[in-house]
Amino acid sequence: MLKRLQNVHGKNIDVMNTAAVAMVRGMGVIKNRNTKQAELPAAATSAGIFFLDADKQLSGINSAYGEVSEYNALLDNIAAGEGVQLEKGLLGERFATDQVTGTPALDDYLEVGTDGLWVKALAATPYQCGGTVTDNGHTLYIIEVVA
Repeated sequence: MLKRLQNVHGKNIDVMNTAAVAMVRGMGVIKNRNTKQAELPAAATSAGIFFLDADKQLSGINSAYGEVSEYNALLDNIAAGEGVQLEKGLLGERFATDQVTGTPALDDYLEVGTDGLWVKALAATPYQCGGTVTDNGHTLYIIEVVA
C-alpha cells in the first residue's frame, strides 16, 4: 500500500516501465533504463530509489465488486510485466506504506532491502521514518524525504 501524505502536485511520475518481478504498491525499487523495468535492488540501498505504485482498475468479473478496499490484493499486488508508476520523492514529501520490514522508530533513517521493503539503515540516508499512522485498521510507516 502506498499513500501520499504530503506531496508536490503536478510533478512528473514515470509510467513508462513494467515490473520485473511480482511486487506490491509501496515498495522501494530502482529503475533499469535499458530494460524499462522496475527492479529490486541487488543490495540494500537508498540511492536511486523510486516509490512503486500502479493505476489499478478492476476489470472483467472483478468489476462486479463495486467498491473495493485499497488493501485488496486485486488492487495492491502488481504482477511481473504489469505497468507501474515510479515516483521519485522530493525534499519534504511524506509517503506512508506497509511495505516495511522490522519496526523502524521515529527519526530512524531508512533504505530499501533486496526484497523491496523499507528497513532501518545503519547510516544517514535521504529517507527518515516519521512514525506510524493507522489507516482502516492497517499500520503504515511514514517515510519522509529529508535530503
